[in-house]
Amino acid sequence: MFENLFSKAGLSLERLRTFAEIVEAQGFTAAARGDPTRQSQISRQLRELEEYFGVELVSRGRGRFALTPAGKALHELVRSQFNALEDLRKTCDDQPVEISLGAGESLLQWLVLPRLARVREKLPKVVWTLQNLQTEEIVARLADGRTDLGILRSEAVPKSLRSVPLGKLEFALFVPKGLLDESSPSDIGKLLGQLPLAVLEGHSQLNEVLQDSARKTGVGLNVQLCCSSLTQVAEAVQKLGFAALLPTLAKQALAPAEVETRAFSPPKEKNRLLVLGWNPRHAAIRPMLQLATKELASLLKLS
Repeated sequence: MFENLFSKAGLSLERLRTFAEIVEAQGFTAAARGDPTRQSQISRQLRELEEYFGVELVSRGRGRFALTPAGKALHELVRSQFNALEDLRKTCDDQPVEISLGAGESLLQWLVLPRLARVREKLPKVVWTLQNLQTEEIVARLADGRTDLGILRSEAVPKSLRSVPLGKLEFALFVPKGLLDESSPSDIGKLLGQLPLAVLEGHSQLNEVLQDSARKTGVGLNVQLCCSSLTQVAEAVQKLGFAALLPTLAKQALAPAEVETRAFSPPKEKNRLLVLGWNPRHAAIRPMLQLATKELASLLKLS
């Protein structure tokens, strides 16, 4: 059985593990952790693995660490198979299986963590690793197996991945009650022009929505604080007295006695459908990942 696979020297679990460590560390020096002897051993094991496959797995030369096409294919295969073997070993030993879930910080804080107790009740044999990742990172890590499941916008899911819808992300304008009085306009667009705003720095879908609304109403935006995350924006609303456009999920992080919520409909339809994504090739050999996918798809539904 598998005579061709084992007819040539050079393939071993240890060499495959070393290759995975090089990729995870993004280089030989980092993988060796400053140990010259270990770095020499790593280089030799990679060379032996390349001789076995007959191709380069890592691009040589100065600059950023990069895998060749064969290296990318091998890394995905190694990650998925090692994860499956690890799951099986732990299951046989009656130990919990580790599963990682990637999402943006605000979704982890406002969607995942509040429901994690119910998730753990359904999946007591799972240890969760929550990864704060941007959309591009989630897609890349789902592809090569560094992340098992991800929450992202539906438009960002490539054909190589699978997904199930969680629901549409709704927005609201959160305004500290001290900024409102009887003369405050009821029209959201006009109100935006009168409020000190906290926003995300740089380009974002929420900033686009704000700018579209301002253009439609013909008002200017009074942006007074730029933050690097939506959770920071929410803190600015609660503690610094700024108004902000946020997902309605942020309600649980803000005191209703101090902050008023105004319904907000974007002037232009944006893709706000969130999905739970995964790699079907990896899930096919990991029964616990299949079960976790099914449970999360139900428990993380947006109401």
